[in-house]
Amino acid sequence: MSPADFLKRKMALSGLSATALAKELKVHVQTLYNVTTGKRPISSALALKLAKRFNAPADVWLAESVEVNLSDVDDALTAKRAKRNGRVDGEQNLPLFAGSPAAPPRVDRVLIDRDIERLLQTPGGPVSVTPYDPGQVQPASYDLTVGIIIEKGFRELSEHEWVLVLKRAFDAEDSQSREADHVDAILKKKGGAVVWSKSVDLDDERRSVVVLTRELVGFEKEYLAEVGSTATNAMHGLLVNHGFQIDPGYSGPIIVTAMNIGNEPYRLSSGDKIVSLAIRELAEPPERAYRADLQQKIVRIFHRVDEALKSLFVCRPLIGGKEFVAESEALKQTHVAGTEDDALNKAVSAVMEALSKPIGDDPVHRALDAAVRNVLNSVSIDKQEAKALVRHFSITDEKIKAQAMRYFAVADDRQTIGATLERLQQDPIVALLTLTDG
Repeated sequence: MSPADFLKRKMALSGLSATALAKELKVHVQTLYNVTTGKRPISSALALKLAKRFNAPADVWLAESVEVNLSDVDDALTAKRAKRNGRVDGEQNLPLFAGSPAAPPRVDRVLIDRDIERLLQTPGGPVSVTPYDPGQVQPASYDLTVGIIIEKGFRELSEHEWVLVLKRAFDAEDSQSREADHVDAILKKKGGAVVWSKSVDLDDERRSVVVLTRELVGFEKEYLAEVGSTATNAMHGLLVNHGFQIDPGYSGPIIVTAMNIGNEPYRLSSGDKIVSLAIRELAEPPERAYRADLQQKIVRIFHRVDEALKSLFVCRPLIGGKEFVAESEALKQTHVAGTEDDALNKAVSAVMEALSKPIGDDPVHRALDAAVRNVLNSVSIDKQEAKALVRHFSITDEKIKAQAMRYFAVADDRQTIGATLERLQQDPIVALLTLTDG
């Protein structure tokens, strides 16, 4: 079950209401309500408190799912509490009671329009498309459009670097960001070896190009997508080649090769529909997923960064208790929101936005930059995870790879993720922000 359902189960078995548990943990009751209703994930700070209260490691509360075996003791407790109106704390769907019917098994199915709209309109949901356009939802698929067209030098940049180029192409006014500076330096170094555009003519002189979709997609382990060309492209003689499917756990743009096999020239431009995704919900998540282990580690790092940045703020209720203010004297920042969690999240978002800009001479900015790097340098990775980083950034320079990998003599050797990113010549903060899409 999900960590949120696991928490509801623990509360039920302990006979705790949300109000009582909030008082024990010294958190606002709205915080627990947001978690148990799925509005917000469990933060690192709350995970530590739950770990101490329920004697379960903090990693359990931060995981994607929790394996639970109902013991006889649990059955007895749940059966006893089930006498209260036939339920425990309002939860009827969880398998908490002895003899309760099991939830119906999930089936492998292709999502239809209303399922796609529901998923893609849910912030932080298991499937994401950014930017999302409801006009691109089809009866049983979602259309993706052309973003940038790579005319020359596709292999000169890593996938990670092409994502930065893609983002920069549609955010030209963002001239002061750390990512923008990184992109400019890359393209300047490559010179004429890399050529990309937003429009190209496919004719006798040029028959094929590599295309990155405008949209960035993300799939959790329970979902995959089958990729196909649109009917309009096929009728005009445009052959689009990707591969069989998008694997569970993938996040990023879709990269395809577009080839004109028709008799007439074909103009391909940014915004044109290029492929359709048939999104499939799996009966159960696979044991492996595309970059799943690395992504989970990055997410855990972000939880630690989130916790560190929140500790810089003091949160208190305003008069009347309907709003909360998060203040930091050191950062000279004040943020007001309806709940304690919202105020702190608003504060952290502002700090992370500042981190995406060049450091400059501001001592506070430099201190925050150093704090995030310290977190990166406190988390270790093994040889296999380092190889996953190499694959993710498509590092082809053997000298750079050897420099990063020689620190891992055997599989059990561990190095910090910050040091490994630097050896791979990746700006740690740019990489961190990009790997999690901000």
